[in-house]
This record gives sequence, C-alpha cells and structure tokens, in this order.
Amino acid sequence: HAAQLLQESTGASAADRRLGQIVHDNVKRANRIINDVLDLARRDRVKPERFALAPWLDAFAEEFRCGLDGPSPDWRQTVQPEGMEIVFDPHQLRQVLWNLCANACQHGARPGETAAIALDAGVEPGRGRPFLDVRDAGPGIAPENVEKLFEPFFTTRAKGTGLGLYLARELCEANRAHLQYLPVPEGGSRFRITFAPASPATEMD
Repeated sequence: HAAQLLQESTGASAADRRLGQIVHDNVKRANRIINDVLDLARRDRVKPERFALAPWLDAFAEEFRCGLDGPSPDWRQTVQPEGMEIVFDPHQLRQVLWNLCANACQHGARPGETAAIALDAGVEPGRGRPFLDVRDAGPGIAPENVEKLFEPFFTTRAKGTGLGLYLARELCEANRAHLQYLPVPEGGSRFRITFAPASPATEMD
C-alpha cells in the first residue's frame, strides 16, 4: 500500500515511481507463492464428484475467457464420446485447467500471432481411462526443460513462481489422476490429464 501511495505521489521522481512499481510487482509475486503453498496444503481435502465433462468444459471456457486480462485466444474443444463422465473434485479441476490454459495463453503463440488453445477429451484405447489434452500452437518446450517442468520453483519466466505445474500435478495425483507433458512432433505443447476410470466402483469417498 505504501508503495502504491509513493507511485501516486505528485512529488515522487521517476526513479521513486519505478522503485515503487518493483515493490508492487514483487508483493504480487509473493502473494501468488503464498496462495500456491496454501493450495498445496489443501490438496488432501478432495471432494470428488462424478460429472459429465462436456457441459463442465463449456462453463469453464466461458469463465476463463471472460476472466482474461489480455486478448482472448482462439479456442476449440471436443469431447468424444459427448456424454463422457469423469471423477474429480470440480474446484480442483478448475485450478488445474486454469493453470494449463493460462500457460497456453502466455506461451501458446508465435510472435505476431494470436494464442490458440485446443481442449480434446477422449478415452484411452485399451485402458479405458478418460483423458483431457490441453494443446497450444506455440514454439513448444525446450528438450532440456521437459524433465524439470513439474519440479517446484522451476520457471523460465522472470515473474513466474515455478509452482503452477507442480501444484497442478499434485492436485491431479490427489484425485487419482495423472498429469504429463506429451511432445507434439508438428510443434506446440500438449499436457494430458488422465483421469481415474469413471466407473461406480472407482468413485472415492
């Protein structure tokens, strides 16, 4: 608050305003880290529900695009079969998917192009487990960074916390799901959430 007052002061020099902005930016970053750590502490409070994925994704897409600060990305989503159901805590799935889509908005476009996000859900052949792919059209992830993606505090962004993907994976594991990065030969990045089998016998208490 004091930093914001300094920035708004008519007597503050340009250097003082710049220092105030640095303080403000780093307080926001610290706040994100605190919130992420609190989310990690709550990851065991799972309240799974069985629900149809397609209408849930429709509602999420509308909320996500309305909540963006920047331009809306090109958006495409498919669910096959259309009535596919999953078992997951809806609030925690929103956290996971919001993180993946926010990353896709930031990294999912080449210079001068609009970010593009594709959500494709289906059922794995043989195993019968539902999955959801989040794919972007960006330059992809450097091979040397792939193994570090889900490590806590690893980030390639100067203002990143390095906890987003780590938290997303932890929330998936708490819901008996799995989050992984899958390379895309033709370019871009793809993250896959593989859900627990959505049969009555597998629902969690």
